[in-house]
Amino acid sequence: MSDIEAYKAHCGHWWSFNSRWRIILLIGSILLAAGATIAGAWNLGYIAATLSALGGAIIAAQNGFKFSDESRFYGRAITECERLIQKLKFQTKGPADFDGVLDAFHALRNQENTAQSQQAPQMRTAN
Repeated sequence: MSDIEAYKAHCGHWWSFNSRWRIILLIGSILLAAGATIAGAWNLGYIAATLSALGGAIIAAQNGFKFSDESRFYGRAITECERLIQKLKFQTKGPADFDGVLDAFHALRNQENTAQSQQAPQMRTAN
């Protein structure tokens, strides 16, 4: 497995993790808001307040953990890795072409390392 394919698998893992939590938090906030509205309509103020507080906590979690931003980044990174793999297979004719793919791969990895706290797998370099 090449470094690009390994990085694509790494991005796929984090894309699915972030997408899953983004959807869970979104559905949870919708359900809590609906529950608070129904409880308020039935004059159950204590339950409505509790559900609203839980909904606020979920919204705070959505703002604190940028699952949407990170899933968008990893989705784009997967596409870019696939493009680089195809370029290596079919469009690399000389050392300059290979260096261009390598530079694009390094730039992609550097974007991840500066954009978030999770550490990408270590990249092997030829000596």
